[in-house]
Amino acid sequence: HGLPPTPSQLQQFLDDDRPGAFARLVDRLLASPRYGERWGRHWLDAVGYADSFGGKLEADHMRPYAWRYRDYVIRAFNSDRPYDRFLVEQLAGDELVDYENATKISQEIYENLVATGFMRMAPD
Repeated sequence: HGLPPTPSQLQQFLDDDRPGAFARLVDRLLASPRYGERWGRHWLDAVGYADSFGGKLEADHMRPYAWRYRDYVIRAFNSDRPYDRFLVEQLAGDELVDYENATKISQEIYENLVATGFMRMAPD
């Protein structure tokens, strides 16, 4: 997650002399929700994610639902979503699901619609 291990975490790793100690450490780190937060931040920086439009003082209007896109990106990284699917959802998520005729907004519909928040991150 970008921070050095604590002394106890380091000692725990050094004391683990069983085969596969390194692989277990990697698996534990990848399973952490911090993995998606860390790597999602790089993606969010690249697409211009911000919680506001970036104006001066009182003109800096908030994007009240931008956090939904941020959380979508973190979930995508944490769930190891295939890269091609990740891109398609952001570019055409609304075309992947029939949300207009749905009687209920499923998690799949929600994820695909939120993914298109990518289109609203950069200034027009």
